[in-house]
Amino acid sequence: MAAMTATHDLGLSSRVLTQFKSCIAGSLAQTSHTCLDRLTDGLDINKTEEKQLCDIALKEILYSQLKEADVQGCLAVIQVALVAAKRSSCSLGTPFILLEDIFDCLTVPDCEASFSFVEDNLDEWRSKLLLTTGKNYLLRMCNNLLRRLSTLRNTVFCGRIQLFLAQLFPLDEKSALNIMGAFNLDNVTVFATNEAINEDNFAEQTTIRADESSQADGEAAKAVDYALYKKFWSIQDYFRWPNQLYERKNWLNLVSNASAVLAVFSQHKLDNIQLKSNPSQHPDAEADSVYFPKNLTSERLFDLQMGDTHFRRHFLIQLLILFQYLADRDVKFKTPQQTPTDEMTLWINKTTEKVYSLLEESPPNGPTLVQTIRHVLSREGMWNSWKNDGCRSFLTRPCEPAGSESPAPNTKNRARRITIADSFGQPPAKQINLGSRELTRLWNIEPDNMKACRAENRKCFPELESFFEEAAEQLPPEAGVEDEYKLILQPNYQWRSLRLLARKSSHFFQPSATVKTVPEFLKTIIQKTLPQHSKPASTPSVPSTPTHEPNEAAEAAAAAAAVAAPAPHEDLKAGAGADESAEQAEQQPSEQEIEKIAASLDDEGKKYDLAVQLDFKDDEIDTLKKESGWERKMLLQWLSREGADATIANLVQSLIDVGLHNTVHAVYPKLLPAEYNEEPDAAAAAGEHDSGEKMET
Repeated sequence: MAAMTATHDLGLSSRVLTQFKSCIAGSLAQTSHTCLDRLTDGLDINKTEEKQLCDIALKEILYSQLKEADVQGCLAVIQVALVAAKRSSCSLGTPFILLEDIFDCLTVPDCEASFSFVEDNLDEWRSKLLLTTGKNYLLRMCNNLLRRLSTLRNTVFCGRIQLFLAQLFPLDEKSALNIMGAFNLDNVTVFATNEAINEDNFAEQTTIRADESSQADGEAAKAVDYALYKKFWSIQDYFRWPNQLYERKNWLNLVSNASAVLAVFSQHKLDNIQLKSNPSQHPDAEADSVYFPKNLTSERLFDLQMGDTHFRRHFLIQLLILFQYLADRDVKFKTPQQTPTDEMTLWINKTTEKVYSLLEESPPNGPTLVQTIRHVLSREGMWNSWKNDGCRSFLTRPCEPAGSESPAPNTKNRARRITIADSFGQPPAKQINLGSRELTRLWNIEPDNMKACRAENRKCFPELESFFEEAAEQLPPEAGVEDEYKLILQPNYQWRSLRLLARKSSHFFQPSATVKTVPEFLKTIIQKTLPQHSKPASTPSVPSTPTHEPNEAAEAAAAAAAVAAPAPHEDLKAGAGADESAEQAEQQPSEQEIEKIAASLDDEGKKYDLAVQLDFKDDEIDTLKKESGWERKMLLQWLSREGADATIANLVQSLIDVGLHNTVHAVYPKLLPAEYNEEPDAAAAAGEHDSGEKMET
């Protein structure tokens, strides 16, 4: 049963394919292609099957035409395939596949003749319906043709293919723009390098030319020797790769060789001998197109080439193109080292005018040629600027019809993306681009990062009183705030509070065994900082013991009554004396204070520990220890290095960390923590007052 079904399907496909071939063959004989309308008459097939069968029929008809070597018949099949693709009768890629097969099978002369069909249908290839599908097919077909062609024998055909590709793709097509600015380093000019043999050849040629020509021509022939030949053709390597001229050695070589060649050109002028001899026989001589696909480098032809006006013009124009590239400082992919020096710029400007002068003297129509070259190079400079800006599209947004409410498509041109590496290393006045508008704005607010860090507006820490005010209002029971809504129980508020306390005073880090949780600790701090918001204590006040700082002692006693332990001075701003201490702690040490601290440092071990605590490296410490009284120099260096961060509070903390609390007591008695400030008798008295409480150190 399955075999019978397969046989039936095969017979149906064969019949349908025959009908398709018949319709396509009928369409080849007419220009209206109405036969394509009858492709599916009487057939029960879907659109996909129709396209597949039409593709097969077109390929079989094309291959039969190729067997008969009927080039025009093949092109007619392509034309029918284009019409079928527009009517959705075949696949969109079928015309391009068939076209590629044609050029793969034809000879080079037939390909050159058939390429006119491709050029004439340029508008068809560029249509929105076909361009997306067929551009890769056309590009591959043209590249395959260029590989088959010879640049020497098929120069015109190669040029036609390149022009077709330039017209097919948009102007900003990335694949054709050489965005990286690469050079064709494979274009090497080979010339004779055997000096002994070539000197003999030039001597022989010079003798022959002198015998056959006049005295002036004989002097010109003597000037053309192997040295000039070698200098002339070695310049071609710099045309191939101009970037090597930024090396001093290569630049001097170019200057020497080009100057020698231009000197010969200046000494021996050219005359339009062809037109002078018989102008009536050459009415269109000036319009003849003379070109050299690849220069012949034989030493036996060099003296003739030097006397040829077109050869001379080609070389001089090459020099102008090279000079324009070297003098252009805005080439996108040039490195900072590839910048012309003042010496190079001066020589280029001087030599450029000399080249233009020689071109004006070259026949025919020298002044007109110079004017045209100046215009072309000027336009080339504009194209270079366009390329450096990222090859922005020239397409403009179409105007919306009146009354249209649909937004216009966003066709905003994208400029070349500037990387961070492009910005760094630029002068300070140039804005650094970080790739984001907001990051760029923040970075360029202040070029000096350290100055920006020390700005006044960066001191964004709030005062303790204002920060704890809302939390203090929630503590009394009469406030009626439930525990889950109290700020001191919020993890975020706890973290911010601890950060603020640590920033405000180094005494925050003093240990305490009585405060077990963070909310209890914050409650204690709030009661000390904002006593007006806390509930009055029912216990009698503890009399203050006279110490070096009465206000701080009273604060310590109040804290002991609140948390049943003599709390350290967590906040330097509680009371008038604390305000003075806090203000002093934020200042920088004076020179007299530095002298006192240095004089009190008599232990070498403590000096070393203090240097390490102040972030001095071992090699820096070894250098300082070579001088007597190095502790004073160390403190001065720390003061200069840290700048605004070299505060008294930081210095006091460093001295305490290395066990130099006696030095702190001698220089900054108000900033010494309570456990170091109390006398032994006072500590004993505190122990008698409450034997169950001890101060942790």
